[in-house]
Amino acid sequence: MIPDGAQPGRPRPGSQEEPQLAIELGLLRVGAELFDAGEYHAAHEQFEAGWRAARARGERAEAHVWRALVQTAGALHHHRGGRSRGRDALLERARREFASALSLEAADGATASDGRATTARPPWWILLARAWSAALVPGDLDVDAPPCAGRLLADALGSRAS
Repeated sequence: MIPDGAQPGRPRPGSQEEPQLAIELGLLRVGAELFDAGEYHAAHEQFEAGWRAARARGERAEAHVWRALVQTAGALHHHRGGRSRGRDALLERARREFASALSLEAADGATASDGRATTARPPWWILLARAWSAALVPGDLDVDAPPCAGRLLADALGSRAS
């Protein structure tokens, strides 16, 4: 389902860019389903396609979120293979990518073009970055029972995840 209203950095429903948003949310949903099924490498591939698309459009904050998802899936793939150093390095990179996305959004989205503070709902990728950042707390993350990507996605997107 496409969002009802426009969001900062996202197309209005009916615009020419709307199909791209539908494709991205589809990649995200499929990636989350694969992640939750323990198919981390396949989830990584879905997330990587989203990362490449966001990067090609110059959406820096969104690209950081996609890349963090790629790295999280890769970390759990490493964990399954018994490669703890690779897992730990990728989880740390994922945390930094989520933090970078949130920092960029704070810098870019804190005020409207006329200087007034904005109250608009943040873009979906920021909501997702917040949810994943909370789930990837060092020391609290159980890599043998990782966060449910589908639940985090639904929480971040609200009614749009259905």
